[in-house]
Amino acid sequence: MIVRREALRGWLAATAVLAFACISPDARAFAPPAPAGRSPAPADEAGGGQQAEATESRYRGTIDVRGQELEFELVITRRGQEVSGTLSIPAQGIARADIRQLRAEGERLAFTFAPEGTPRELLAEFDLAFADASRTRAAGTLRQAGTEYAVKIEALAAGESVGPHRPQHPKPPLPYTAQEVLVTSSDGAVLAGTLTIPQEARFGPGPHPAAVLLTGSGPQDRDESILGHRPFAVIADDLTRRGVAVLRLDDRGVGGSRSPEGKAGQETIDDYANDAAAAVAMLRSRPGIDGRRVGVIGHSEGAGVGAMLGARDPGLAFVVLLAGTAVPGRQVLLEQAAAILLAAGAPAERVAAIRRVQERVIELAEAGAAEGELSAAIEQLVRAQTNLPPDAPLTPEQARFVSTAVGQQAAFMSSPWVKRFLAHDPAEDLEKVTAPVLALAGSLDLQVLPAQNLAPMRAALGRSGNADITVFELPGLNHLFQSAKTGHPGEYATIQETFAPKALELMGLWVTARVLPQPAP
Repeated sequence: MIVRREALRGWLAATAVLAFACISPDARAFAPPAPAGRSPAPADEAGGGQQAEATESRYRGTIDVRGQELEFELVITRRGQEVSGTLSIPAQGIARADIRQLRAEGERLAFTFAPEGTPRELLAEFDLAFADASRTRAAGTLRQAGTEYAVKIEALAAGESVGPHRPQHPKPPLPYTAQEVLVTSSDGAVLAGTLTIPQEARFGPGPHPAAVLLTGSGPQDRDESILGHRPFAVIADDLTRRGVAVLRLDDRGVGGSRSPEGKAGQETIDDYANDAAAAVAMLRSRPGIDGRRVGVIGHSEGAGVGAMLGARDPGLAFVVLLAGTAVPGRQVLLEQAAAILLAAGAPAERVAAIRRVQERVIELAEAGAAEGELSAAIEQLVRAQTNLPPDAPLTPEQARFVSTAVGQQAAFMSSPWVKRFLAHDPAEDLEKVTAPVLALAGSLDLQVLPAQNLAPMRAALGRSGNADITVFELPGLNHLFQSAKTGHPGEYATIQETFAPKALELMGLWVTARVLPQPAP
């Protein structure tokens, strides 16, 4: 319903065939080819007590998802007569998840891949046929939720690897220093992060200007990692090379960061704003950092956090808002859902019908409706989203799927984060920000639509009397600021670019113009 980061991963799991799985005890029938330079170890038929040596066969695979290739790695392991397998999808952060029901009939290879507890209709069922006796290449189909996808696999040579190509990710040696730091928030949360310091040989010993990076919604690590991308690592690398120190932090409950006892999962944007304030305060007190030249850069919900902090801290040197909202959360949610459905090819009348049910769910969530009433409305929404009739009886499998989805969404819609998100109006913060502001949006952003948010953002920022406001809509970029075709979230993983160079350049030039000495004209 709300495309937070963790919801996005789940949505992709259902629509782009990305799922976890459990091993099945019947995965015994397939004997894979031996890796290059090795022979399969024989089973311990003599009962001498020696365990058979394991052999692995590794394959690079691709799934054709709406004309785009999703890459995976299939590993088949044999130990004697026991055969098992794993599937990795690097773009999704899925590493060696077990497959089940692994079986072979002649040249046929079939297996099932699905999360624990996944309804039968969402199981991902692979059915492949090898092209030759050497079993180095195979092709076939993947069936999930009534849809077929073309699949190919090819044996990997020794030393070859599978993974998304992310050419912008920083690679050592790096021309700056990285230090591990801890920040303690006002409620006792401890946040772990990385502070990158500009190279002394080029920029001197400091004190340096600095930026705090603020992540989007959902539990995020310090790099804002998603789908094999590390956008905050790319931004930090670019700015630090320009002479600006950058602090990026793991969110509460992620990596080295932790929430106070009893508060985990109960946080709202207000807590994240307090975390941002603590990070800024830490930098202002740190040797080598110029406390008068510290600003914040927030993405998505992080932009809302940046605006909130900017409203209460006039000493910020700058505020950068990346894909930020300027209208209440309930409006963002409705337009986001409609835009993504339309981009996926849903008919306009179906989108309108889903929107009507969604509005009812939001009204009940905002009113704090009883659990039964909210769950009943969410069930109607789930049925509408999955094309199930609103009142018709369900099969046992459909009923299990709907029940699971309703339970998850009801808990989510009743959470403190959602209640605050729906009611929060960022314009109330934007109109109080007096620090220089750069607001960027991608024209293909389907999660925070520029048509909905940029005009209200300009208006709200203008009411502050702030004379240094820059608002740009960048053509062809999506919510992650990648160069995209449609902006649909299904593209995120398949795009090699992590953060468009034109957006990096614009942001870098704008920030340095406000915190670094500029050459004489």
